[in-house]
Amino acid sequence: MVWYRGILILGILGWSAGCSSSSSGVASGPEAGDSIVEDATTATDPGCLDCDVAMTDPGQEIAPPADTTQEPDPGQELSSTDSGPAPDSNPTTELDTSEPEDNGPLIILLPGAENMGLPPECIGPLGDGLDLPGPGQSLEGSFSRDHSLEAQLNALGDPADPPQWAYFTDLVLWDVDGDRRVDMGAYNSGSNLVVLFERVGDSIAVIEPDFGVPLSEYPRECTFVADLDGDSHLDLFCAGNETIIWGNAGGLSNQAQRLTENYPPAPIGAQPWDVDQDGLMDVLVFDFGNNHNRVYINQGNRQFIEWSKRFDLDDPSMNFISCMADFTQDGSYDYHFLKDGFGHKDNRNRGYRVTEIDEEGYPEFDLFTAMNRACDPMHLFEPDGGCDDDCQQEDAGPMGCSIGDLDGDGSLEIFYTETRYDSVLSYDEESGLWKNIFDLIPGLSHEDTGLDYLGRFLEHWNSVFWDFDHDGFLDLIMTSGNIPGGTTREAPIVVLHGQPGPDLVPVQNSIGVDAVGAFRSLLVVDWDGDGDRDLFVGGNFEQEIVVYTNEIVSAGNRILVELRGTSSNPQALGSQLLATKGEFLRRYQWGDNFASRVINEPFLEIGMGPLEDLDELLITWPTGHVQRVLNIPADGSHLLFTEPEVIRVEPASRHIAADGQSTLSILAQPMDDQGNPTHQNVDFEVLYYEDIPAEQIEWIAPAQKDASGTSSRQLRAPNTPGSVVVEISVEQEDGSFVPYLIRPRIWFD
Repeated sequence: MVWYRGILILGILGWSAGCSSSSSGVASGPEAGDSIVEDATTATDPGCLDCDVAMTDPGQEIAPPADTTQEPDPGQELSSTDSGPAPDSNPTTELDTSEPEDNGPLIILLPGAENMGLPPECIGPLGDGLDLPGPGQSLEGSFSRDHSLEAQLNALGDPADPPQWAYFTDLVLWDVDGDRRVDMGAYNSGSNLVVLFERVGDSIAVIEPDFGVPLSEYPRECTFVADLDGDSHLDLFCAGNETIIWGNAGGLSNQAQRLTENYPPAPIGAQPWDVDQDGLMDVLVFDFGNNHNRVYINQGNRQFIEWSKRFDLDDPSMNFISCMADFTQDGSYDYHFLKDGFGHKDNRNRGYRVTEIDEEGYPEFDLFTAMNRACDPMHLFEPDGGCDDDCQQEDAGPMGCSIGDLDGDGSLEIFYTETRYDSVLSYDEESGLWKNIFDLIPGLSHEDTGLDYLGRFLEHWNSVFWDFDHDGFLDLIMTSGNIPGGTTREAPIVVLHGQPGPDLVPVQNSIGVDAVGAFRSLLVVDWDGDGDRDLFVGGNFEQEIVVYTNEIVSAGNRILVELRGTSSNPQALGSQLLATKGEFLRRYQWGDNFASRVINEPFLEIGMGPLEDLDELLITWPTGHVQRVLNIPADGSHLLFTEPEVIRVEPASRHIAADGQSTLSILAQPMDDQGNPTHQNVDFEVLYYEDIPAEQIEWIAPAQKDASGTSSRQLRAPNTPGSVVVEISVEQEDGSFVPYLIRPRIWFD
């Protein structure tokens, strides 16, 4: 837990540091400076707009050069070692854990504060005083407002019906037309406007591929892109009518599929995630009205089934988004559902985790948290937390969350944006409770910080962690702005600069981010192709899009990392990365922003300050497989890591006739990071099953292992339609079996 000048950053994952040690369960590797091998490839940024070097084949071996100022030579070798599917522990690094000096609360001044009844110390003009002094590094350069691009973006659409950007303007980012250049989509939920465009020189051009049906007929809100069918092409999901437009080599196809014909009228959030951890990407849809969440489980073959009630995730009313991570370190993802309460006692924020398999073979998602300041000001999150009739309207309203390792201790912190109060939460590892920091620090109240007033009068929508100056400390950007009828409409785009000390220092004015308005969505992308990410901010209701070009002088070196899944979901969402160099320690989650309204380019940027290389990068894939990569130069290279394929199912469709005769083969091949089989023994077990009588679950024979080290086992189809989930465990040196965390689901039709 670290107190950042009035904003609490809470540690949620108690991971230990990750330097190599023989007792860690991670095989010891070569000494620093040795050549190492990994399954990554180096390429120019696939998101760049003027790429002149094609990406290498993901299977090609590469190596870092001795001179880190040069691009890697694809002919050299890198090496890595493998820790197996689930290491027992990670070694620790000695770090300074002393409490930083408290520099007092953060006061953020508001427009029109003199009319809000604020205390005198909080009153001031909007343009003054927002950048408070603080210790640490100063920034060189600035963000430059691109008024020309803004004008082009805000003029897109039907000339006869120019967009007013009513309601929410959201942004999506992907290569629509397959030309390996970043494209962008903007849509308006009020008028169902969808516009796709790409950069051409200093201008933009509208992309009009043949999708069969005009995109404007796929209505409003909560769009995301993800590979939902596992064909290596990104698909477009539109939550307004819960429709998928399937991608192909050309960007998007003319094939669209609705997940349901009875979709609710008010979706407010949508996310891709592998809910049942079977390696296929599922779809979550959140509703702003009184309808329940929808959880569409991916059955393969472009088929989905709605299972929110079966998983007990059909949480009703005012849902906004879910924040996912393995908070409890038990191998299962936990879900924090964020709600806009509006004073309703049942609209408290909730968290769920998979706890056990019930007697019918269903995984149980048990409620383990409840959050509402009015109900329990000491413990915002607690097991089986309740809520009484005294909940007040002003105490509800988280709208988004971001995850990042702000203090560099190897644990992730979580930041919630709030509509009534800025989120200030702390996870207490000893008690296992999430606590309100204002009740933990003697003499400090929410009102003392000034954030109380900021939250009370402004809607805080979304945030993103982003080390925009590459100094090794994460920065935080947040959008704000009320809906019509609010006490005040306009707010700044808040930019908080990460520091070596205890502060997150507001710097938006000093670096040129001076726009004031009603903002909602965030998009971080290298739009101008200069190697630095730029900032796009979408509007709230009539607010137009704002664009800032990043001209901040880099304060250090960086590494770009991209992950691709094989045995797990195609985008490897949920993977963890731990980067170490001496006392430099940072943990990252792949997929760290949880909103269809917060989009990053599909690679991770690790800012390293003056450090010239990483000693070690540990990648924990969603399967539980841990990959160790050594001696990575911080020269700005783009490294692509492809997950070792340790699990296969044949047929790949995972669909078998429920005829009592057909058979299906499940294969597993434990391997090291060089792709060499380890010849470990493998056990196969039906973990649970849906709608099938237990007596119809039949393995044909014991598991067999061939000369290549691949183990397999055949399962006979039942007579009854349904599904089974198979757990695959790998034998360790001590004779125990450790399960992979991806468990393939087989469908019998």
